[in-house]
Amino acid sequence: MCGIVAIFGNGNIENALNKIKHRGIDATRIVYSDNIAVGFNRLAINDKTENGTQPFEFGNLIGVFNGEIYNADELRKEFSIVTKSNSDTEIILPLFEKLGSSVIHQLDGFYSGIIYDKMTKQVFLLRDYIGKKPLFFANINKDSFIMSELKVVDFIDNFQIVPKGFSELKNRAINLLENHQIPFTSKNALKETLVEAVKKRIPKNENQFGVFLSGGLDSSIIANIVAKYADNVIYYTLGNTDDLSFVNVLAEQLNIVVKSIELPKSNELSELIDKVVYHTESYNPSIVSNGLATYLLSAAAHSDNLKVVLSGEGADELFCGYPISKNTNAWFEKRAELIENMHFTELRRLDLASMAHTIEIRCPFLDRKVYSISNDCKAKDLIRDFQGKQILRSVFKDDLPSEITGRNKMSFDVGSGIRKMVVEYLTRNGKTEKEQLKEIWNKHFKNSLSDNFYFHSYPTFEKAIANRGVTHKTNDIEKVESLLLREFETVPFHNIFMLNNKKIVASDLGGTCSDKVLHFRKVLSDNGISSKLHSAFINSVECHRMLTVEFDNQKYFIDVGSGWASPKLFPAFKPTEYSVYGMTFKTELSNDNLFLFHKTIDEFKLMTTIPLTAKGEDKILLDIENRFENKNIYPFHNSLRFSKVIGNEFYFLKGNRLKIFSESQTVEKTLSINEVYNLITLKFNFNLTDLNIEQ
Repeated sequence: MCGIVAIFGNGNIENALNKIKHRGIDATRIVYSDNIAVGFNRLAINDKTENGTQPFEFGNLIGVFNGEIYNADELRKEFSIVTKSNSDTEIILPLFEKLGSSVIHQLDGFYSGIIYDKMTKQVFLLRDYIGKKPLFFANINKDSFIMSELKVVDFIDNFQIVPKGFSELKNRAINLLENHQIPFTSKNALKETLVEAVKKRIPKNENQFGVFLSGGLDSSIIANIVAKYADNVIYYTLGNTDDLSFVNVLAEQLNIVVKSIELPKSNELSELIDKVVYHTESYNPSIVSNGLATYLLSAAAHSDNLKVVLSGEGADELFCGYPISKNTNAWFEKRAELIENMHFTELRRLDLASMAHTIEIRCPFLDRKVYSISNDCKAKDLIRDFQGKQILRSVFKDDLPSEITGRNKMSFDVGSGIRKMVVEYLTRNGKTEKEQLKEIWNKHFKNSLSDNFYFHSYPTFEKAIANRGVTHKTNDIEKVESLLLREFETVPFHNIFMLNNKKIVASDLGGTCSDKVLHFRKVLSDNGISSKLHSAFINSVECHRMLTVEFDNQKYFIDVGSGWASPKLFPAFKPTEYSVYGMTFKTELSNDNLFLFHKTIDEFKLMTTIPLTAKGEDKILLDIENRFENKNIYPFHNSLRFSKVIGNEFYFLKGNRLKIFSESQTVEKTLSINEVYNLITLKFNFNLTDLNIEQ
């Protein structure tokens, strides 16, 4: 890792390099040639000897490169290249001499850099396919600058972000010569590819390295793999709110110790926010609050004398982690936009906030083969039931706690608790976050630049960021709905116990509404969520049990006991409608009741009438205890019922008739008794020992 500055003209390169000394504190070196000065601040990781210090010189070529090339040794052998050092980036100049601009197709890693040909006076610029490492070009009066950060220049008027790929700088303008070609990798190879991506990023020459944990799916996957291949690791997490409980669950399963970094004190926020605005060069609220979280974790890693940290960054963009739309196709279509913009949104935040403390963050999810796999995925591979990253959840479901594989996306700054502090601080005087941040930004940068998108924009989430609060508004609801979906996937609805006169209450084997409701009530309680029993009517008979939860003094109904999979909450205060598995649920509200309707193919049918006034829980528990005493009150006591969510489909068995619902179609089959038995035991994974299904 390093900081790069090149100046064409008479600019003071020593002063410029000093402004980004934080990017590399181990050495500084400058090479002069004709009218160019090329400078380098070094963070020594590979080959820490003097031979590994840049700028490199090879024949007529001068080069500086910020990044890591993971296949450098293989390229040395393949192209018979001899280098002076074991530095991975030294391979680039001799490889460029052989391949020209096609060199970028051979490099496996992340990088930005400059190649200057002393003979032809040509200047070439290169950046990896995703733009993980920053590089800018600016003309200042008669001088031209190429630099890792814009703060290098005191009086910058205009600039360009160096494009991804291979470019030539000619006549003070950038011309893209070649785009990246990414070799194809099948989605079927996701797990082994990601494991290799992690392994190659584990530093070989460091006594210790770090992993940043949020308790979310992405960083947990990285930690799970790292824990199998390295023990010289320090795991870090920030804050003591939502994220920490999930981190603790992960730590227990992986048998790792996690270092928890405390949130800053309120009297420290002013100085910290000022520093993050300066380092990220941004007044975008999301980049600043998430940047502060990265900044604090990186400071802790630096204090432990680390240079390298692994992160789960990139999975949300590649595998549709952000909940953008209830429309699956609209959500999926935003993926390309998010990836294209990463170099000035999340990767800009990640690089600048971590390099402020001279920390190199490596991102296995941004491996080019993992990227290729994400491109092989269709919407149905990534998004299901309003939750993204499905392929990751599925592939790693046996490696991680179910609480984590089922957890919905939560922003880094929200889960850590840092957003709440930042929002409350910035809006304390009635101004918006962006207004207050822009005032801070103006202390460090020229106001004439403020309209440039680079300093404030986050295209996909512009509106959401402008209207954001201290937390995700639907955080608690999403948590319950995540648990509810998992319940439909793991605990079947059935009346087999009733048919066999067995009283099995609150069993994870499932059962009728009462069994499922009592079981899910315990699941919620185990996850720190309080719920209450509620009763409802089917065909005017009070025979259905439900749950209620309250968030922000508003009540929601949970129909976990239904034979139909309804994995979303129903507000008690307004009508709602949604579709899932090719079925549609909607509610209508009266003064006394909430009416729940269900449609599979043609028309809505009233399914349940839910009184808004609760019946006493003690009475509901008594009803449950006596629920088999009068079978006539149950509308399905005479024939078999069995239903469960399996993958992207919902299976509903009624007697010997099976319906399979999905977004694309509904399939109906008539089964023999043996086929019914095999379906329940093999497909539903339900043990029918001593239980009779011939009713």
